[in-house]
Amino acid sequence: MVRILRKPLAKADLRGIFRFIAKDSPHAARTYLRDLDETIRRVAVLPFIGSARLPNYPDMRVFPCRNHLLIYRALPEGDGIELIRVFHGAQDWQAVFTDTP
Repeated sequence: MVRILRKPLAKADLRGIFRFIAKDSPHAARTYLRDLDETIRRVAVLPFIGSARLPNYPDMRVFPCRNHLLIYRALPEGDGIELIRVFHGAQDWQAVFTDTP
């Protein structure tokens, strides 16, 4: 069984995505979040599938899902992921991680 640990900011990101889409269509919001959740589960099974794109954070990985990017790190035991953030692809998400770890 894989583990998925969602950090508080990742949970807040997912809630924000749902609220934004639900303004126009609650059904579309549920469908979109279901797609995100399915992708998160697939990534948890293969945690090294994402790209390491943050030089200051070599353990963090990025994986796309529809219009968003999942920012996560593999758990040390290799049995899942820690979901750090979920950003829209148009956001300057790398700016959030420019400081030193």
